[in-house]
Amino acid sequence: MTGEILALTDQMAAGRIHKGWWNHQDLKKRFDAPQPIDRYWQWIDIDIEYEGRYLASEKVALVAGEGDPVQGAMLISVQPIVYEGVNYTPMELPVAAAEELLIDWEPD
Repeated sequence: MTGEILALTDQMAAGRIHKGWWNHQDLKKRFDAPQPIDRYWQWIDIDIEYEGRYLASEKVALVAGEGDPVQGAMLISVQPIVYEGVNYTPMELPVAAAEELLIDWEPD
């Protein structure tokens, strides 16, 4: 199986996560406690909050196959923060590096 790292658009979140992923035929109909923490996340409206302010961020998704549900998603800060006197720069996700990780990815 091959996959792509793509920008997670609102349309993709609504169709491929909210409707597609959580309603996929191979997914359990009910989950034992504790429930998956991301089960009811609203990917369209989700933000990163740090010390009472919202950080600039980007959403990315791992998509495996045309029209298939998103297999994973990530919200990445693109704004530096200072924590305990240290300036942390945002994590960058070069698509080429992410694609290299997919080469060795073996789904269960």
